[in-house]
Amino acid sequence: MSAHSELGPSGAHRWLNCPGSYAATKDLPEETSEFAEEGTDAHELAEICLTQKRTARAFIGQTPLINKERVIDEDMAYYVQQYVDYVRAIPGDQEYEQLVDYSQWVPGGFGTADAIVIDGDTIHIIDLKYGKGVEVHADR
Repeated sequence: MSAHSELGPSGAHRWLNCPGSYAATKDLPEETSEFAEEGTDAHELAEICLTQKRTARAFIGQTPLINKERVIDEDMAYYVQQYVDYVRAIPGDQEYEQLVDYSQWVPGGFGTADAIVIDGDTIHIIDLKYGKGVEVHADR
């Protein structure tokens, strides 16, 4: 499992609006689920497709991931390919799974950007939303 910032971006909606929530939750163990693990695998497949310039369909029936138990099925390939196509369609210099350090504003703050595309004076930050079980909104 990758490292997580104590004041991570995915929890910012909570700790920005309720600073005390940090102290209330900092000692809780990290939990995972089959849904979270599948999302992690989808992110890994997307990175492989983008860096190797391949399609997600090319991996159906294979186990190219760190989690060697996950066989890429048609559903995962379909949804990951939508994200891959979206990222590839944005012109500019592209970077994938990049560490983003915002500790200048939040002590110890960092996260991972799924895709960053720099096109002139415009920076696109693209976040892959994948999974089942717990609804996650991609607002703004």
